[in-house]
Amino acid sequence: MKSKILSLVLAFSLALSLSACSNAVDGSTSIPPETSEQTPEPAPSTSSLPQDDRGIPGMKASTIRFVLESAFGVPWTLENIKTGVEADYCYSSCSSSGSDNDSVTYDYSISMDADGEIIGASFGLSANLGTSEQDLLLAADLYFYAVAVLPYDTSDEETITTWFEDELPYASSDGTSTTIGDATFTLYGIPGGSYWVDISKYT
Repeated sequence: MKSKILSLVLAFSLALSLSACSNAVDGSTSIPPETSEQTPEPAPSTSSLPQDDRGIPGMKASTIRFVLESAFGVPWTLENIKTGVEADYCYSSCSSSGSDNDSVTYDYSISMDADGEIIGASFGLSANLGTSEQDLLLAADLYFYAVAVLPYDTSDEETITTWFEDELPYASSDGTSTTIGDATFTLYGIPGGSYWVDISKYT
């Protein structure tokens, strides 16, 4: 368990570092050597690019997908780009399942806006044959911890993680919800079988 938590921490650190580096590279311009004949070119304007505000501000799908692949063994899958009427719902979507844990299978399904921010998502896990309820709960606790610490602009990490810890043992198919900032989390469970959480943008 300790090695899993360490892997999770390292995965998030790497994902956030890659994101920061990507933003720094995208926003920078190279400076050529000074010469008397060169004149600086204006930086490209980004103000004309359309902004898509359908997603939860700051909640990037790429961050959680990287963590799920590196810490839980859920394969990264290609996004399905939406067109026409579908694009009115979301710009792209992805889903995947897998595991590096013999006791459980993890899965996720995510819809994103054009900025790569999550509009809605579902993260779940199910017991494999012979998995005990205790093992499933331990796996769910770690998996949903990764979901709880997924950064977004109005997140309150301590409140979200405490909510998951308190509610997970009592999760049922009826679901229980909490809204923290711009995100609503709804937790479901079938003891001994599966647990899942849906995330949606609070409006």
